[in-house]
Amino acid sequence: MTKLIIIGFILSLNLLSQEIKLGMSTDLSGPIKYIGNHMNIGIQTYLKKNNTTKNSKYTFSLITYDDNYNPIQASKNVHKLIYEDKVLALLGNMGTPASKLTIPMTNDINIAAFGYYTGGKYVRKEPADKNVFNYRISYEQEVKFIISNLLEKGIKPKEIAFLSQNDAYGNSGYFAAIKELKNKGFKNTHKILNGRYNSHSLNVESSLSKLLDHPSEPKVILMFGITKPIIKFIQIAKQDFPNTTFISISPISQTKIIEELKSKSDDLIITQTVPLLSSKLPIIKEFLKEFTLHFPNEKPSLASLEGYIVGKLFVTSINKSDIQVNNRESIIRILSNKEDIDIGLGFKSSFTQKYNQYSSKIWTSIIKNGIVKEYNWNEMELK
Repeated sequence: MTKLIIIGFILSLNLLSQEIKLGMSTDLSGPIKYIGNHMNIGIQTYLKKNNTTKNSKYTFSLITYDDNYNPIQASKNVHKLIYEDKVLALLGNMGTPASKLTIPMTNDINIAAFGYYTGGKYVRKEPADKNVFNYRISYEQEVKFIISNLLEKGIKPKEIAFLSQNDAYGNSGYFAAIKELKNKGFKNTHKILNGRYNSHSLNVESSLSKLLDHPSEPKVILMFGITKPIIKFIQIAKQDFPNTTFISISPISQTKIIEELKSKSDDLIITQTVPLLSSKLPIIKEFLKEFTLHFPNEKPSLASLEGYIVGKLFVTSINKSDIQVNNRESIIRILSNKEDIDIGLGFKSSFTQKYNQYSSKIWTSIIKNGIVKEYNWNEMELK
């Protein structure tokens, strides 16, 4: 009897200390390395918080590989994570172009693809892939939100121009905008100028040259690009379009934009998938405390906040489930059956078979005097 008790005690200790190995492929050295690195340390921040908490049901480790924002390298990384490292789930992978190649891989092996940093369609199929779980809103939702607000403020489609990256990410934003304008009854969307630039390139001069063909200075330029090309574009475009409002969707770094553009970053409007760091929401206070504790030499950012949110959402779902994690399928079952998860964002949500996205919330920011502030569309002033 005593022997059985000892065996049971040992098994319970093993359960409490069971490690769940996770994998991530992201840009650590390429054109969006700032976001990739911060997303990574944001996830690690919450994993460290969990792993240092007494009586945590599981501990979690994260293996991260650099893909340099290259879809081919991302697919190689995911293959290695799945077949060599034998991770139980993928967390926070980066990029729309990469998801186009890696999501079919995760579908084939039936492994959870959780919290990818993309609003692209490849992680939002209808019906949803049963192994794909999104935190962030889609690019289509972001763009629809922007277009609707612009039209309500009296901006006409002919007064809008686009800048888009020539890849799956840029196309996601551009075609979402065209779709929304058509839904609003505008038929001549083919006349709206779209300056395109190649992915992994800073050659935005040709894009600007096309937009200069606009019959008059556009009132708005809506941008679907990554940080470095957008920085260069704004730097040169503001000389030709001093009265134009520049708007971007979420996958850019406000920190880098402010550092490099300085005063030229003023009045840039950006839609966000996470609240600002100045927010009073419970998760912000928690994140800032934990981030400072575990990464004291790093400056918190919205990208690291999103990583923290993704990490917390995943770990909370797993820890609170009665289902034992023993393989990849068990994780998918847990995530598919969680309801009303509250992680401190001011709302509760969950994943369903039809809707594999936790958040439908959009925050908007504006840069003023080098500070990122909350933006109210009702205060928009047309120049």
